[in-house]
Amino acid sequence: MALYKFEDGKIQESTSDVHPFINSPVEIPTGNPGVFTTNLVKDRVPVFIEDHIERLFRNANSIGLQIDRDTRKSIEDIIDQVIVKGDNREYGIRSVLWNLYKNHEFDIKQDFTLYPFNFGFRDEWYYDGISVSLFGWPREQAHVKSILWTTSLDSERWAQKKGSKEAILVDSDGIVYEGTRSNVFWIYKEVVETPSTGILKGVTRKKILDICGKEGIIIVEGTYNSNRLLDAEEVFLTGTTKRVMPVVKINNATIGTGKPGKLTRFLMEEYNNLVENYITEHRK
Repeated sequence: MALYKFEDGKIQESTSDVHPFINSPVEIPTGNPGVFTTNLVKDRVPVFIEDHIERLFRNANSIGLQIDRDTRKSIEDIIDQVIVKGDNREYGIRSVLWNLYKNHEFDIKQDFTLYPFNFGFRDEWYYDGISVSLFGWPREQAHVKSILWTTSLDSERWAQKKGSKEAILVDSDGIVYEGTRSNVFWIYKEVVETPSTGILKGVTRKKILDICGKEGIIIVEGTYNSNRLLDAEEVFLTGTTKRVMPVVKINNATIGTGKPGKLTRFLMEEYNNLVENYITEHRK
């Protein structure tokens, strides 16, 4: 079995695991060249696809990319066909709405692409936690999932050189924002805290907020300095493919006991259950 992509107006077998803009930013003179969304796929089910599609088209509208209802339905059908045609492993897909050509009607054949990709998260990262580094440069247009992500790429590579698995973006005043491809949460004095502005409000982030509300866990969204993050008892990241990823070191400083905390593990389990229940309900 194989994975498939949509490119040049056709569904075709994917022979590469590298998306055109994963390892290098798109370079254009001005403007925003497009938006994208990432989905987790398991057992041929795109998890929480409704949330991702809604945000994708909302982001498209925010950069002036107008897509009518019929075209939107066609894109949703293509995503479904690509996934059904592929095998049932767990992987990711990136759906991209391009805005490279100004003043023309959106054309699926040239303005929409979909690529599958594998992600190499190891089991021990969830059991033992990961190390991250603070990077002093927040993203521009953070509220939009744009393919202009030079900051994310630069910070991610910088973190990897430091031996970290992810970078957490902060500004010159030390205000905490988000990860390069994730949102960040922490537990401080038994309260879950997370940044509220200057971030992309991810789908997984929203699910964690919902879980906390349902379970009566106190959660506060606000503006926080990195000192708060370093003083936390527990820290974790959320993302579509990361799910809930525990953090045990930041800039080589140990967080809490140096192991994933009790509340982090609880939220990991609850979120994984939410994913599996969704897959069971939507499996074809």
